[in-house]
Amino acid sequence: LERLGLGTHFVRREPAASMPYLALQAGATVVEINPDETALSHSAHFTLQGPSGILLPKLVQAAWGNS
Repeated sequence: LERLGLGTHFVRREPAASMPYLALQAGATVVEINPDETALSHSAHFTLQGPSGILLPKLVQAAWGNS
């Protein structure tokens, strides 16, 4: 993992708003976690709709178990 962007306004304010698109251009896998659909939703490799405080712990659990 080289870059991770989190935040409720991550895709609304520059320069942060450009980061996922720059990552896509560089070949990175982009995962969007957001309660609402955004402009990034159709470009991200994976879009998980829901609160990050609930979905992110579930992702970690699914990926690494109880370690």
